[in-house]
Amino acid sequence: MSKKQSSEHKPAPPRMNPYILTILLFGFGAWCFKDGFMNPDPDYEHKLFNQVLSVVFLAWGAYDFYKLKKNKKKDEKQENSK
Repeated sequence: MSKKQSSEHKPAPPRMNPYILTILLFGFGAWCFKDGFMNPDPDYEHKLFNQVLSVVFLAWGAYDFYKLKKNKKKDEKQENSK
């Protein structure tokens, strides 16, 4: 079998879930929220850092989720119009 034939029958690599970034952002945001706002230690050194990052990650995750849903609806509408 030649190289050309073997490369044509190669299976496609697995596709990554488009929501993986959104899930990671919400996960990091939740962890930072817990660590920044619910930490019982009043002298916690990184409290403000975690509070700011929780807001940033959760907002970014919400924006990314909204953007993915909007693109998915747009793609479905284009497929239905064909």
